[in-house]
Amino acid sequence: MRFPAGTFTPAPGRGRVGRMVFVHARTEALLTLRNSEQILLTLLIPVALLVGLTVLSTRWRPGCSRSR
Repeated sequence: MRFPAGTFTPAPGRGRVGRMVFVHARTEALLTLRNSEQILLTLLIPVALLVGLTVLSTRWRPGCSRSR
């Protein structure tokens, strides 16, 4: 089966801005989810450190005795 010339030629011009942003965001999210080590390093470890150090600093203060 032969197709006429130009059948699969893309339309000239760029796409809509909203569609381009959506497709780019979806691609970035899928790539980030696929590489879960990146999520662990950039999100989970810093959040865990912030929460852990906050809890630790509220329970322990230098110079204060535990018995009151």
